Amino acid sequence: MSLWQVSDAATRDLMVSYYKRLEAGEGRSEALRQVQLEMLRGTNVSEEVKNRSLQIEKKTVTTQGRSHPFYWASFIPIGDWRSLDGKNASTSNLGR
Repeated sequence: MSLWQVSDAATRDLMVSYYKRLEAGEGRSEALRQVQLEMLRGTNVSEEVKNRSLQIEKKTVTTQGRSHPFYWASFIPIGDWRSLDGKNASTSNLGR
């Protein structure tokens, strides 16, 4: 859920990184937290992208210039915080 309107390009980059983390087994809350930290720090995120000829290529998404909370702080998790397989993500079990 987004609390305010954010640029389409910043939202796309955030969501692509978020769903890649979900596919890797991270919990929903932790995946969002890590992507927001990446944006805050202005790190480069590498991802595989299928181009129009269906070849896979590596693309680097630069989150530099999007470290201001305007671009990432509007997104909050709602609902189930567990990973997509319904199990507790390892980083979500701290203290248990």
